[in-house]
Amino acid sequence: MIICGTNAGSPRCWMLVNDTVLTDVQGNGQIASASDISPPYPSQKSISLPSDGSLYSAMSSVTGHPGSIRRTFGSQKLLKTENVWLLNPQFAGAAIMPSTLKYKEEIYFFFSELNKTARVDEEPYRARIGRICTVDEGGIKALLADSWTTFMKARVMCGAGNTQQQYNNMKQAVVLTAQDKRAGVLYGLFSNAWGRTVICAYSIEDIDQAFSTSKLKGYSSPFVGSRPGMCVRKNSTTGGHNDIKNLGVIRYHPEIEDVIRPVGVAPLDLPTDDQITHAVADIVLAVNDEHYSVLYLGT
Repeated sequence: MIICGTNAGSPRCWMLVNDTVLTDVQGNGQIASASDISPPYPSQKSISLPSDGSLYSAMSSVTGHPGSIRRTFGSQKLLKTENVWLLNPQFAGAAIMPSTLKYKEEIYFFFSELNKTARVDEEPYRARIGRICTVDEGGIKALLADSWTTFMKARVMCGAGNTQQQYNNMKQAVVLTAQDKRAGVLYGLFSNAWGRTVICAYSIEDIDQAFSTSKLKGYSSPFVGSRPGMCVRKNSTTGGHNDIKNLGVIRYHPEIEDVIRPVGVAPLDLPTDDQITHAVADIVLAVNDEHYSVLYLGT
């Protein structure tokens, strides 16, 4: 087990041996800098998620650090997001998206980022879902050599239809998924500029469909060969003309056009107006032998 901490402003990682002894990190796997896994101070939010012997880490933006999504440990190549893909991200959660085909396994990262085009009367944030494939091994020497080739992101809306009553700051994300199946529900805790909080629910199937079929924002040409950013058994890194073109598409157009909207196109109708600070979800078996999703809210 790897344990990383702030270490009084100088992040450091250790290996926990026999549940009792801390040693320097050893083994066959590669490991990123401790500062890419743990922030120097608890106020900088970070998220780490293990999957099949690898560790994936998301670091929120602070002064001097643009924020990133990385593979930070494991036998696979250590990869990162390009700085231009994220605009001062503040991460709210992450979840593994299972698949019956292992090479199609994905990880979703949930965050809010700066809205550069916001008007004076608009909030400066936009909620996002970022997605990477766990089989990603990076690009070619000339393009995305140490970066994700499968990173895509989508805007997430939480509000009443197309009205101005929108909640753009995602504070927390909780996902319930079926084992080995790309199905389930995302519950997002959102706030607006006045501090009011709501919960929006999203279909994982709808999100998956959007990433698989949506046009890419700012890109209108037809795709050549496979769709850019898709999970494949072995990434297209041989350097052929079509491979380079697809890598270029992802490098400059990682955002999809489709907007992710909540189930019912509105926040959940909750029996409270209190400010929600934390959310937890679970699937429980009731006395009638039916399974139900239960949402626990902290105020």
